[in-house]
Amino acid sequence: MTLARFSLVEIALYPLRKSPTTCSFPSGGLITSPVSSFLSPLRDEFGDDVATLVDGASEPEELINADGGKSKTWPERKAHTIDFIKNAGRDMKLLSCADKLANIGDIIRDYDRLGDGVWDIFNASKDSVAWYYISMLDAFGNGDEDIRDMPAFKEFEKCVGDMFGDVKV
Repeated sequence: MTLARFSLVEIALYPLRKSPTTCSFPSGGLITSPVSSFLSPLRDEFGDDVATLVDGASEPEELINADGGKSKTWPERKAHTIDFIKNAGRDMKLLSCADKLANIGDIIRDYDRLGDGVWDIFNASKDSVAWYYISMLDAFGNGDEDIRDMPAFKEFEKCVGDMFGDVKV
């Protein structure tokens, strides 16, 4: 399995390159892991739409402890993300899909290099990682605001299938 490496800029520009939309995704895609103290300056610089996307793409403060570490387990944090994305709008789903597409690209590249040793990198088993990516695929592809028509979704679906076996949503 091989997949081209996606940089943050590529993640940010993916939707516009493949299917132009009127979303604020490119700016939001460049910044997906800030702490809440950065949201106000982001809002001032890029506007409410981008700040909302960035906030939605970040783990909520209640999942992170006061020391900046994780207060919830990996499955709890991932279940929260899946539930959030199931009910998210298209822009948020597209941003998250592009991020997950970049992540699974890293997994595929590392798998090509390390084989099953790639799973030692995670705080979760291969089955748990498969559960997460298949669940995210399902969350992106269902609901009133699904993104099945988007090239990023189709590419993500292919990568998830390549890594974890044939999956269809």
